[in-house]
Amino acid sequence: IPRLARAASGHDRRGYLDLMARMLLAGLLLGLCGLVIASLLHREIIWLLYGAQFTARSSLLVWVMLAGLMTYLASCLGFGLTALRLFRIAPLTYGFACAANVTLCWLLAPVLGLLGIVVAWGGALLANALLNLLANLWGLSRGGAEAHALESEPHGDDRRRALPRTAR
Repeated sequence: IPRLARAASGHDRRGYLDLMARMLLAGLLLGLCGLVIASLLHREIIWLLYGAQFTARSSLLVWVMLAGLMTYLASCLGFGLTALRLFRIAPLTYGFACAANVTLCWLLAPVLGLLGIVVAWGGALLANALLNLLANLWGLSRGGAEAHALESEPHGDDRRRALPRTAR
């Protein structure tokens, strides 16, 4: 992440995008590995961890791993928001994802049961990843971390109030 932040603050758009692409690729590959393992061995994994009585619903593990893949991507894009110093946007993207999760659970749980809850969770994580992607692109279009650092510093009379009492 420090290299990503240096690229963002140094206006090295290509370096930022290259590092972000590598992080996203690593998250995607890790998520796909988990998804493949869960697809092939979900019954055995659930039997080993929880016992035979839970193996009837073991296919949910595949859906959980798909949601996990979305988590990896959203997290990598969230690191990009931090590198770009877009601290005020992150609570908005997570708040929207939370609202999407509640709404999707409300809609899907009565129809699909546990599967609906897991699908809702994955959908909310996908929404979070997409919003984080859009925020990253917006941040890059506005000049990277330097521009956002200047916007978040106090100006005018606020600067005086931001100083410690001994510095006045």
